[in-house]
Amino acid sequence: MINSNNDMLINYKYEFLQALDSLELLYGNRAKYFGEYYIGVIGLNDQIKIPNKYKFITKKNNLYIVTTEKSKSH
Repeated sequence: MINSNNDMLINYKYEFLQALDSLELLYGNRAKYFGEYYIGVIGLNDQIKIPNKYKFITKKNNLYIVTTEKSKSH
């Protein structure tokens, strides 16, 4: 991940990287099936805040909501 000045923020070592907010990212590695990842939360300084062992993570009002399994709709 690089910023607008082309400064390296996080080296390439994860298979999944997506902005969670302006200070944190979702990161992860592939799970068993194609398109699935085990994800966690990492800061822009490459400090792991939540290990990458969850299926889904969202953040609301500075709280993290994590799930281990994909929810099923009926």
